[in-house]
Amino acid sequence: MAFGGTDCDDADPAVQDRLWFADTDGDGFGDDDVTSTECEPAGDWVLRGGDCDDDDPNRNPDTTEQCNGLDDDCDGEVPVDELDADSDGARVCDGDCD
Repeated sequence: MAFGGTDCDDADPAVQDRLWFADTDGDGFGDDDVTSTECEPAGDWVLRGGDCDDDDPNRNPDTTEQCNGLDDDCDGEVPVDELDADSDGARVCDGDCD
């Protein structure tokens, strides 16, 4: 799928097209579900995917987990201490002791 960029075959037949990922939040990680195979796409595209929320630049594989109940580092898990297991409105990482 091309998005107005350069097709490598047109630019230089010796250079292969690459898989690009849309990066709408500008954090350097793209959305695995929005890709383009081109030499050089136009717009905000990067060569690495893995962004679990491409609308939030603070959530990507390079981010450190925060005490917010979200999967900030995109590893597919919310840390246990960030969950409100007893539904009292406080998380263990916030100081909930029960």
